[in-house]
Amino acid sequence: MNNHFLGALILLVIYLDVYLLVTCIFKLKMKYKLYPSIILVLVMGILSEFFLNDSLQDFIEIVLPVLVIGFNLYNKKDLTKLIFATVLVTMLDSLVSILNYLFIPESKISIYNYDATKFILEIPVFLLILVISLIVYKKKFDFSKYKLDKYILVYSFAGLSIIANISVFSLYFLNLNMSLDRIVVVLLISTSLAVITLVLLVFNLVKNDRLEYEIELSNKVIANQIEYFKVMEEKDSQTKAFRHDIRKHLFCMRHLSENKEYEELAKYIDAMCENVTELSPEINTGNSLMSSILSECIRQCPKVNARWEGHLPSDMGISNIDLCTIFYNLVLNAFEAANKKLETMTSEERQDDRAKLDCDVYIEMSMTNVNKILTIKNKRISPPVKIRNRYITSKQGEGHGYGLKNAMNVLDKLDGSLITSDDGYIYTTEIIIPNQNS
Repeated sequence: MNNHFLGALILLVIYLDVYLLVTCIFKLKMKYKLYPSIILVLVMGILSEFFLNDSLQDFIEIVLPVLVIGFNLYNKKDLTKLIFATVLVTMLDSLVSILNYLFIPESKISIYNYDATKFILEIPVFLLILVISLIVYKKKFDFSKYKLDKYILVYSFAGLSIIANISVFSLYFLNLNMSLDRIVVVLLISTSLAVITLVLLVFNLVKNDRLEYEIELSNKVIANQIEYFKVMEEKDSQTKAFRHDIRKHLFCMRHLSENKEYEELAKYIDAMCENVTELSPEINTGNSLMSSILSECIRQCPKVNARWEGHLPSDMGISNIDLCTIFYNLVLNAFEAANKKLETMTSEERQDDRAKLDCDVYIEMSMTNVNKILTIKNKRISPPVKIRNRYITSKQGEGHGYGLKNAMNVLDKLDGSLITSDDGYIYTTEIIIPNQNS
């Protein structure tokens, strides 16, 4: 085996590393089969060994997998994942190079020894990636829930900074007229730039997360309001139909009364009362957005017996997004806490519990000349955990914990306040928001 073919094998192993990552772990689809690309990589590797110097060969090791796999990608939008996979493999390859310098003394380095040692060290890396890929593929892990696409730029830049630091540090082993002090300075500068850039990237991602949350919340509000108005429209149509038939009902009732069929008349009146009750809107707070929020909470927690009192104006002087951010999160938290308590109780315990308080969630809404006030009382198993003036969510999974935090941020913006109390049975949340003209 000559050293040219050995260099081509190293390139092939690196290519297979990237291929395994993108197909088995990131599950990217390819247009063509693997075998033609293997032949192409081997040919390109042999040609680069014959006609290119060492620096260009190192460049080919990084670029060629990206070009070949990128051309083979079924969806070109997955290029970011391909670049990230290449960064990971390059980072591992840089570590292999460091080990290579440590294993082979400078006085004994030759092209053949270097390539042979590097090839031997590349094999464990390939086997490691192969094992991880097989485990991920067999267990059918889903990385989509980790939102890799959103943070891939941060991960890639972090990997590139590590590669840069490893490369600079490797110069010390090569003794290329670079003192240790100079290497330390270069490492400090590159690391500082990397940290600053990463902080800016993370800040931008957090900002984007907040915007995405607001968009998602706005879409949810719109959907709830559409559903609420559909229900109201249907109720209105039924009311018009009832009014249309009211004379017929009165005629029938008078007929029963004149014939002294009082028992049938009572049944007739009861049936009409049921119809009137059905036609009455289930929730009418005076504010369509608040009504739709309560309707959605009741829909999500149908077992929870809720009671609300008070009337709100249609225009509360708060933007819909702020209104929804505050009330939707806090009201839904109350419903979920009450529902969680109900799930732990037997039917007998529920009856005893209802004897103490006939509702699971009580909401009182009011407005004064100075403030808007919302009081929420709910039964609960345990009060929310609060650490350093911050509430800690008990919900599992990604995407939780933002609601209460966002509500507090909006309250701060509106100069509002949130007061909580707990008597061991009922958890009370009171929201006070000053009127804009106060």
